[in-house]
Amino acid sequence: MKKKSNLDILMIMFGFTFFSGSMLIGQKLSSGVEFSDFLVCILIGGTILGIFGGILGYIGAKTGCKSDFS
Repeated sequence: MKKKSNLDILMIMFGFTFFSGSMLIGQKLSSGVEFSDFLVCILIGGTILGIFGGILGYIGAKTGCKSDFS
């Protein structure tokens, strides 16, 4: 089985990250907090997403599979 290119996987990850439903919920939640709290939420959420992406990358590197298991 041929591995997918990194560009293909990049597009999948961008779709995962910028899913419009997540953006809509984030907008609804952010309207109820102060700006400084909103920035803290962005940092925490980005950190969690970075850790999650790092774990997926590590697993993919060890197993030879990418995040879509192809």
